[in-house]
Amino acid sequence: GGLELGMEVGTERLKACQTCGVLDAPLRCPCKAAFSCNTECQRATWKEHRGNCTSHMITKVEKDRQRLGRHNPLLLQAIVDIAGRFFQQDRLSESEEWYLEAEKISVLAAGLLDAATARISANLGDVFRKQGKLDESKKKCKLAVKMFRRLCGNESSEVAGGRNQNSCTP
Repeated sequence: GGLELGMEVGTERLKACQTCGVLDAPLRCPCKAAFSCNTECQRATWKEHRGNCTSHMITKVEKDRQRLGRHNPLLLQAIVDIAGRFFQQDRLSESEEWYLEAEKISVLAAGLLDAATARISANLGDVFRKQGKLDESKKKCKLAVKMFRRLCGNESSEVAGGRNQNSCTP
């Protein structure tokens, strides 16, 4: 695989049009992950980009929050998806913010003995690890493993994944 258009290389961001590949594309999506050289190219790839666009995802969640309430469990998966997308983009502070929101909703809805809550805690542990917050990472990873043990027993893949030194998640 080659370089993804718009991906970070070192501290420089390749500003290549996501449609035609022209470098130094002047238009940037508010999500900061996609560039276009003109509105025609932007429109041509919007349907593909929309599903991965954190800006679009956040707008949808905010509309749903107005309709359903801020901490409605129906928002949980969308919030986890946003957090995961930010993590993939190495936008760790935003990923942390959204995973913390997801954790709050999950705990309010299902409590600490829930697989979704355990996975969110594990994901937060990974975010903290990448941020260099090792004490916080260790706490979240231990909590996730403890939850998975109670839910699945000691031999589950989630517990084994939690023992991995490089990651909380399996």
